[in-house]
Amino acid sequence: MNDARTYSLGQGIEELLDDHAFQALLKRFSQKCMSWDEFLSLRLPPNISPLGMWEVMNRMSRYMGIELPIPDLNNGEYWYRRTHEITDVISIVTRACGPDSPLHRTMTSAGGQHFLMNVRIPEVIAAARLDGLALSMRDADIQLRLDRAPRNATERLVANTFSAIDHLPDLLGEPFSRHLFMHLRDRLLEGVDISALATTKASLGTGLY
Repeated sequence: MNDARTYSLGQGIEELLDDHAFQALLKRFSQKCMSWDEFLSLRLPPNISPLGMWEVMNRMSRYMGIELPIPDLNNGEYWYRRTHEITDVISIVTRACGPDSPLHRTMTSAGGQHFLMNVRIPEVIAAARLDGLALSMRDADIQLRLDRAPRNATERLVANTFSAIDHLPDLLGEPFSRHLFMHLRDRLLEGVDISALATTKASLGTGLY
């Protein structure tokens, strides 16, 4: 009975692998991320429900995916597929930001410091607000442009975030890991009284506190 069952299962897998619809579907999954509606618009293999096929494709993607080493606050794990679409985007960003790019020359030139300030300050303020900090955009902008000493825990965290950007080039060779994440977290929270942070009810960011 076991031999017969193994033969039947193996035969089913072989039929699935030889199915042209399955082959086309697998190729599409390797090219880009796909929504459920887009998935249903494709020709699917016979003898298996759309939901069953969706589960098969997502399990295969999960097993071949790249895991993020840091769980969320509920201990949930995350992963992503290195699709052709993602690889193409990374290639474009790499070329646009590489040593020979106009952006790199602008940022590393002496005259690029004003440009950097104008880019970094809005980014720091936006990141702080996304992480749930209650702060005035005007006050934070003045604080960073004038390099004013922080007056409270919220301003200290904003200042730490701004200064941490200068240290990011030192970490380019470091693989993304929980250790690296905690190192960055400790740098951001250095000298910050977490209990005194002014926060909003809604937080869309990482929840560092």
